[in-house]
Amino acid sequence: MINLLLVGNGRLENNHWCCLIRVLWFFILIPAFAYGKADIPAACHVSHSISPYFDSVTFIKQGPDWVLMQGVIDSSIVKKVQVILNDPSIKLVVMGFVPGSIDDEANQRAGMFLRKSGISVCLTEKSSVISGGVDFFLAGKQRFVHPKSQLGVHSWQGVSGKQGWEFTAKAVEHERFVAYYQFLGINEDFYWFTLRFPFETVYWLAPGDIYYWSLAEIM
Repeated sequence: MINLLLVGNGRLENNHWCCLIRVLWFFILIPAFAYGKADIPAACHVSHSISPYFDSVTFIKQGPDWVLMQGVIDSSIVKKVQVILNDPSIKLVVMGFVPGSIDDEANQRAGMFLRKSGISVCLTEKSSVISGGVDFFLAGKQRFVHPKSQLGVHSWQGVSGKQGWEFTAKAVEHERFVAYYQFLGINEDFYWFTLRFPFETVYWLAPGDIYYWSLAEIM
């Protein structure tokens, strides 16, 4: 577990053991054995045509039982996920280029609906998913990532411009994020970990990070 400290200005910081622990997990353990090698959907192994897409998020059916998700997550995400859930043939969401969310509340609602449905989510070797896109990825009942997938995290930023790491650990602004992670069964310490990285930066999760936080199975 990573211990969080509150320093003089109320800002969240990790202690100096954080980096050492993560390095040990990355170089000593073997991420590929994180889970029991569940059956990985064939669509996760296909090299899809993925390019930067900054318009509103889309879900396009590409096969008999899966859709390709691309774009920025906004308030439309809830209705679009409900459309997917109304198609009983859909068993998998393949995330392509999902650079983040501009409506975290809607994103979390959609994620809860997805988790309840039991649909799986995966990232291919060309996938690039950041910030709120990672939150949506974690909603998959089963989650798979290619070793070359890009999964990036950073602190959220409110409409005021204030970032998550600028609030004290007990601030109400954190509550819905923590509740969402608890609902998904994700260690809430991972949420605090993401706040270490300012909004204007991106920390790309290494296979060791994915294994350490039990985020997905590495294909």
